[in-house]
Amino acid sequence: MKITENKIRRFSAWLTAGEKSAATIEKYTREALRFSQWLAGREPGRALARAYKETLVRSPAGVNGAVAALNCLFSFLGLPECRLKSVKIQRQIFRDESRELSQAEYRRLLAAAKSARNERLLLVMETITDATGELTVSGAGAESVTVENTAEPAEGEDEDAKDEETEGSEEDAKGEENTETPDAGMDVPFVPPVDPDEGGDSEEPEEPEQPEQPGSAPKITWGNVECAAGESVDVTASAVEAKDAGYWVKFSIANPDAEKYEMVVKVNNTEVTLDSNFYWFDVTSLVTAATTEAVEQFIADETKVEYKEDTENPENSAWSIKEGVTAPASVKVESQTPTTVTVTLTEKTTEENPDDVTKEADGEYTYTFEVSVDATVEKDLTEDVNTALAEKKAPDPAPGADE
Repeated sequence: MKITENKIRRFSAWLTAGEKSAATIEKYTREALRFSQWLAGREPGRALARAYKETLVRSPAGVNGAVAALNCLFSFLGLPECRLKSVKIQRQIFRDESRELSQAEYRRLLAAAKSARNERLLLVMETITDATGELTVSGAGAESVTVENTAEPAEGEDEDAKDEETEGSEEDAKGEENTETPDAGMDVPFVPPVDPDEGGDSEEPEEPEQPEQPGSAPKITWGNVECAAGESVDVTASAVEAKDAGYWVKFSIANPDAEKYEMVVKVNNTEVTLDSNFYWFDVTSLVTAATTEAVEQFIADETKVEYKEDTENPENSAWSIKEGVTAPASVKVESQTPTTVTVTLTEKTTEENPDDVTKEADGEYTYTFEVSVDATVEKDLTEDVNTALAEKKAPDPAPGADE
């Protein structure tokens, strides 16, 4: 199964059906196109997927973004064995003790916030300190700060009064926004801002949520090949029949619940209907091309044909099939590009919901079959061969024949 431009377009449409954002659809489609170009016509597989991942010269987050897009593509193509693992991003668990904030430094920081009347900084510091007295600031390049809170309430100080004081501070903070910071000359440790592009405690990217059709959607089959809603599967048509002065592939797809669903079948975006209980698509041009190729190969083989020269009546000289040799009785037909057969099931309106719009996303299911023709067609080529021999030029005279 090669990743063609047509498959990438359907992948993009599949993402749209899954309600992915425009940015995600653009990114995943771009990554799929890059992978397809790297494959250069090769069929994707586990080994090639891993080899492509090794060629990605990006940051860990960039590689994981590409992996997420490719895993989504492999789910669409029905290739779960090709799914890749994300790059592990090492988390920094332990910190150098010299970089920890001591109890005294923590209290000085609070005092600095109070003296500068920076209510916001004060509230932030008190908020991120939990009941056990542990203050942790995490992030890329940030320092982990542990503070042992051993301070006891002052004698006579009531805990409820402290709560009321905090509530009052919150109300003041809402009414007045103060952007002042502690004096730059004070010896207050600086906690650097978090840079999301640099390691640290950044989380590994989650696997993308796969676009899915509703779970109630039935499956349909082509022969022994099963297709779920929203999927695209490859099938091979191994039989071609003569019909209406041409050649056709016939196939049968049954409506899984005719009372619940209306079914529409399209061949290359053109709707087709049942004919003698089957659906059909025309492959006459394929058979004609295969016949021409078989005839040309046959008449080019001079072990099978001969030129009979009539010296008395040169106009009767002609090519013919040698005695004991018969023309081919069949031709091998193979398609270079698949035929796309699309099946759509749409839930019918019901008496309970007469105004129901049946073509909403939760009521319409699409199935796609990419049909490649690989068949042997029974066809006597004797007449075709004789017609071609009648047009074949006489062989050049042997050197010295005129003498």
